[in-house]
Amino acid sequence: MKDYNEVDIHKFIDYYDSYQPGVYALFLKEHRGLYFFGIKNPKVMKLIQLKIMHYDSIHHIGPLLYIGKTARTIKSRIEEHFSITPKSTLRRTIASIMGFKSFKIIYNNKISYEVDEQSNIIITNWLKKYSYFKIYETNTPKLIEEKYIGKYQPPLNIEDCNNGELTTLLSSCRKIFRDSAQN
Repeated sequence: MKDYNEVDIHKFIDYYDSYQPGVYALFLKEHRGLYFFGIKNPKVMKLIQLKIMHYDSIHHIGPLLYIGKTARTIKSRIEEHFSITPKSTLRRTIASIMGFKSFKIIYNNKISYEVDEQSNIIITNWLKKYSYFKIYETNTPKLIEEKYIGKYQPPLNIEDCNNGELTTLLSSCRKIFRDSAQN
């Protein structure tokens, strides 16, 4: 397992079944995938479009959407993103900008938010069809995640991110999502 000297998104490798902790990045396969995202707020859509156009010109990997970390295995964390909303900040953010309603559940002895089965299917299908993950194995995932978010400011990250109005709008979408919760 590696630690980094330089923050460079090109050091991420294509996702494979990694049983190590680390950092992962979610990329958009192609720009048109954003149009199938179902973003309800036109201003959020415009700001994400502007952000990903900037990434295309810099990285030539594909538009960067999100960076996350896990102290558990990368494989299990990415599987959660493809399947279970209460445990995935990424899925809850996607659900909130798609305008889905939530309901509260108790998950690991904490209140969390879930969406209905159809909404979960829509999120999973979108992730599988229009996005892909790259990973970076490391024993210091929190430190490296903070560095990568600080440098690249991915559009779907909220914490440790300073995308100005986009971060504010995403936070607002997340609040509306939580407030929509049916008990």
